[in-house]
Amino acid sequence: SSKMPKSGKGKGSKSLSSKMPKSGKGKGGESVSSKSKGSLRGSDSGDDSFDCTTSEGRNAAIRRIVEDISESITEGSPQDSALSWLLEDTYTDACDVEQVTERYALATLYFATEGADWEGTVGNENWLEPFDVCTAWVGIICKNNRVQRIELLANNLNGVLPNEVT
Repeated sequence: SSKMPKSGKGKGSKSLSSKMPKSGKGKGGESVSSKSKGSLRGSDSGDDSFDCTTSEGRNAAIRRIVEDISESITEGSPQDSALSWLLEDTYTDACDVEQVTERYALATLYFATEGADWEGTVGNENWLEPFDVCTAWVGIICKNNRVQRIELLANNLNGVLPNEVT
Protein backbone atom coordinates (compact mmCIF):
# COMPACT_ATOMS: atom_id res chain seq x y z
CA SER A 1 0.00 0.00 0.00
CA SER A 2 1.09 3.57 -0.64
CA LYS A 3 2.06 6.00 2.08
CA MET A 4 1.81 9.75 2.43
CA PRO A 5 4.21 11.60 4.74
CA LYS A 6 2.51 13.58 7.51
CA SER A 7 3.73 16.86 6.07
CA GLY A 8 3.17 16.04 2.39
CA LYS A 9 1.63 18.76 0.24
CA GLY A 10 0.39 17.87 -3.21
CA LYS A 11 -0.22 20.59 -5.74
CA GLY A 12 -3.55 20.11 -7.45
CA SER A 13 -5.64 21.79 -10.05
CA LYS A 14 -8.59 23.99 -9.16
CA SER A 15 -10.99 21.28 -10.35
CA LEU A 16 -13.65 20.18 -7.88
CA SER A 17 -13.45 16.58 -8.95
CA SER A 18 -9.78 16.16 -8.13
CA LYS A 19 -7.41 18.40 -6.22
CA MET A 20 -4.75 15.69 -6.11
CA PRO A 21 -1.92 15.77 -8.62
CA LYS A 22 -2.88 14.44 -12.04
CA SER A 23 0.34 12.43 -12.16
CA GLY A 24 -0.59 10.41 -9.09
CA LYS A 25 2.54 11.71 -7.37
CA GLY A 26 2.67 14.02 -4.40
CA LYS A 27 5.48 16.33 -3.34
CA GLY A 28 8.69 14.34 -3.26
CA GLY A 29 7.30 11.77 -5.72
CA GLU A 30 5.49 9.53 -3.22
CA SER A 31 2.48 7.71 -4.58
CA VAL A 32 -0.87 9.20 -3.64
CA SER A 33 -3.28 7.15 -5.67
CA SER A 34 -6.66 8.80 -5.29
CA LYS A 35 -8.51 5.77 -6.60
CA SER A 36 -7.21 3.26 -4.06
CA LYS A 37 -9.03 2.94 -0.77
CA GLY A 38 -5.69 1.89 0.70
CA SER A 39 -3.81 4.97 -0.46
CA LEU A 40 -3.52 6.33 3.07
CA ARG A 41 -2.99 3.08 4.92
CA GLY A 42 0.37 2.95 6.58
CA SER A 43 2.36 0.19 8.14
CA ASP A 44 3.92 -0.53 11.52
CA SER A 45 7.41 0.05 10.17
CA GLY A 46 7.94 3.14 12.36
CA ASP A 47 8.06 5.54 9.43
CA ASP A 48 5.99 8.69 8.95
CA SER A 49 2.85 6.92 7.73
CA PHE A 50 -0.42 6.16 9.49
CA ASP A 51 -3.47 3.94 9.16
CA CYS A 52 -6.55 5.76 7.87
CA THR A 53 -8.78 2.94 9.12
CA THR A 54 -8.23 3.78 12.81
CA SER A 55 -10.00 6.66 14.56
CA GLU A 56 -6.77 8.62 15.06
CA GLY A 57 -5.52 7.81 11.57
CA ARG A 58 -8.88 8.76 10.04
CA ASN A 59 -8.68 12.27 11.48
CA ALA A 60 -5.03 12.60 10.43
CA ALA A 61 -5.89 11.48 6.87
CA ILE A 62 -8.77 13.94 6.57
CA ARG A 63 -6.66 16.80 7.95
CA ARG A 64 -3.80 15.99 5.57
CA ILE A 65 -6.07 15.92 2.52
CA VAL A 66 -7.77 19.17 3.56
CA GLU A 67 -4.40 20.86 4.15
CA ASP A 68 -3.40 19.90 0.60
CA ILE A 69 -6.51 21.67 -0.70
CA SER A 70 -6.71 24.72 1.60
CA GLU A 71 -3.24 25.87 2.53
CA SER A 72 -4.38 27.87 5.56
CA ILE A 73 -7.60 27.52 7.48
CA THR A 74 -8.73 30.41 9.66
CA GLU A 75 -10.80 29.63 12.73
CA GLY A 76 -14.46 30.32 12.03
CA SER A 77 -14.00 30.34 8.23
CA PRO A 78 -16.12 28.24 5.84
CA GLN A 79 -13.06 25.98 5.44
CA ASP A 80 -12.85 25.51 9.22
CA SER A 81 -16.57 24.73 9.40
CA ALA A 82 -16.23 22.25 6.53
CA LEU A 83 -13.26 20.52 8.17
CA SER A 84 -15.09 20.27 11.50
CA TRP A 85 -18.12 18.81 9.75
CA LEU A 86 -16.00 16.36 7.77
CA LEU A 87 -14.26 15.07 10.90
CA GLU A 88 -17.69 14.23 12.36
CA ASP A 89 -19.29 12.97 9.12
CA THR A 90 -19.97 9.25 9.46
CA TYR A 91 -20.21 8.64 5.69
CA THR A 92 -16.75 9.88 4.71
CA ASP A 93 -14.14 7.18 4.04
CA ALA A 94 -10.86 8.81 5.06
CA CYS A 95 -8.94 6.30 2.92
CA ASP A 96 -10.66 7.58 -0.25
CA VAL A 97 -8.82 10.78 -1.19
CA GLU A 98 -11.28 11.77 -3.93
CA GLN A 99 -14.31 11.30 -1.69
CA VAL A 100 -12.76 13.39 1.09
CA THR A 101 -11.79 16.05 -1.45
CA GLU A 102 -15.27 16.27 -2.95
CA ARG A 103 -17.12 16.27 0.37
CA TYR A 104 -14.78 18.93 1.79
CA ALA A 105 -15.09 21.17 -1.30
CA LEU A 106 -18.88 20.89 -1.31
CA ALA A 107 -19.14 21.51 2.44
CA THR A 108 -16.91 24.58 2.03
CA LEU A 109 -19.29 25.84 -0.69
CA TYR A 110 -22.24 25.22 1.64
CA PHE A 111 -20.72 27.17 4.53
CA ALA A 112 -19.32 29.97 2.31
CA THR A 113 -22.71 30.64 0.70
CA GLU A 114 -25.00 30.34 3.72
CA GLY A 115 -26.24 26.87 2.79
CA ALA A 116 -28.61 26.70 5.74
CA ASP A 117 -30.57 29.53 4.08
CA TRP A 118 -30.65 28.16 0.54
CA GLU A 119 -34.12 28.04 -0.94
CA GLY A 120 -35.77 27.93 -4.32
CA THR A 121 -36.30 25.01 -6.65
CA VAL A 122 -33.35 23.02 -5.33
CA GLY A 123 -32.82 24.13 -1.72
CA ASN A 124 -30.30 22.32 0.45
CA GLU A 125 -31.95 18.90 0.58
CA ASN A 126 -29.58 16.24 1.93
CA TRP A 127 -26.55 18.57 1.98
CA LEU A 128 -24.22 17.71 4.85
CA GLU A 129 -26.16 14.50 5.45
CA PRO A 130 -24.31 11.17 5.64
CA PHE A 131 -25.23 10.14 2.10
CA ASP A 132 -23.44 9.78 -1.24
CA VAL A 133 -23.15 13.26 -2.79
CA CYS A 134 -23.83 11.84 -6.26
CA THR A 135 -27.10 10.15 -5.42
CA ALA A 136 -28.55 12.21 -2.56
CA TRP A 137 -27.25 15.79 -2.43
CA VAL A 138 -29.63 17.91 -4.50
CA GLY A 139 -27.98 19.94 -7.27
CA ILE A 140 -24.90 17.73 -7.60
CA ILE A 141 -24.40 16.20 -11.05
CA CYS A 142 -21.96 13.29 -11.27
CA LYS A 143 -20.39 11.14 -13.95
CA ASN A 144 -18.71 7.84 -13.05
CA ASN A 145 -19.51 8.58 -9.40
CA ARG A 146 -17.46 11.81 -9.38
CA VAL A 147 -18.82 15.36 -9.19
CA GLN A 148 -18.93 17.05 -12.60
CA ARG A 149 -21.26 20.02 -12.01
CA ILE A 150 -23.11 21.87 -9.32
CA GLU A 151 -26.54 23.19 -10.30
CA LEU A 152 -28.01 25.45 -7.64
CA LEU A 153 -30.00 27.83 -9.83
CA ALA A 154 -32.17 30.46 -8.10
CA ASN A 155 -31.12 28.99 -4.77
CA ASN A 156 -30.43 32.20 -2.86
CA LEU A 157 -26.70 31.56 -2.45
CA ASN A 158 -25.14 34.46 -0.59
CA GLY A 159 -21.38 34.88 -0.25
CA VAL A 160 -18.18 34.29 -2.18
CA LEU A 161 -17.44 31.07 -4.02
CA PRO A 162 -14.52 29.47 -2.24
CA ASN A 163 -11.36 28.49 -4.12
CA GLU A 164 -12.04 24.88 -3.19
CA VAL A 165 -14.76 24.72 -5.87
CA THR A 166 -13.33 27.00 -8.54
